[in-house]
Amino acid sequence: MSKVSNITLISLADKEYYNMLKYLVKSSAKFFPQAKMYVTLVNMSPKYGNKLVKIHPNLEYKVEPVNFACDAQKRCYCTNRRADLFYNLRKSRPNDILMWIDADCIIRKDCSGLLQLIKKNDFDLCVREDNVPKYPNKPPTAINKKKPVKGFLGGAIIINATLGGTRFIQEYRKVVSQKSHLKIDRRIGTVKENKEVFKIWMLNQKQIYGVYKRNIKFIRLKMLPEKFCDTWFYDDSVIWAAIWNNKYEYRFENEYEKLK
Repeated sequence: MSKVSNITLISLADKEYYNMLKYLVKSSAKFFPQAKMYVTLVNMSPKYGNKLVKIHPNLEYKVEPVNFACDAQKRCYCTNRRADLFYNLRKSRPNDILMWIDADCIIRKDCSGLLQLIKKNDFDLCVREDNVPKYPNKPPTAINKKKPVKGFLGGAIIINATLGGTRFIQEYRKVVSQKSHLKIDRRIGTVKENKEVFKIWMLNQKQIYGVYKRNIKFIRLKMLPEKFCDTWFYDDSVIWAAIWNNKYEYRFENEYEKLK
């Protein structure tokens, strides 16, 4: 059984997301010091990684140079890169619980509740189930009834150091190719808000769900409580996610100010 102290947070960013990643690292050092961090920096120099190490001494980073023909290729690459990162870190850190956390997330409060959830050790895979508020125009403090949407998205994904967790990682890597972003045609990728690009990106996101469904007999699933991956910015949530997905961006800015 893995120890709760052996947990590695994994994230990835390019220059566009670096500032958000920096605040994620700051918030992790403050509210989740028990966790190590492993960060991939796409098309950036080592100086950016060295700045992060000064913020979080238990952080390791890797710089990756990648040539993208268009922004859509970059988005799909970053989504699919999770599969290889999970696979490589499972080999180098076999006893670690691996937690993917998007660069545009921020940890707002003490993570002892998340540690308690992990400590139960009753899962192989723990993911956020996407939800859509019925009343999206109401403020984030409103109590909105929600209806579940089929499938899992990113934001936060936790994989336990168990046989089932390892099996999920192996199967996930088989179906998600690091180079699949090259299938996106440059002409498609340069069309703003192109529906075809979004469709490809969403399919890549939901590969996690497909892998789980095909291995449902072997993988114990736990749904991650919303407060640990909240896309609607409720005040009592521990982790806020997906700043780009909400008109309440100013609330993120307020959290950033607290970390300066």
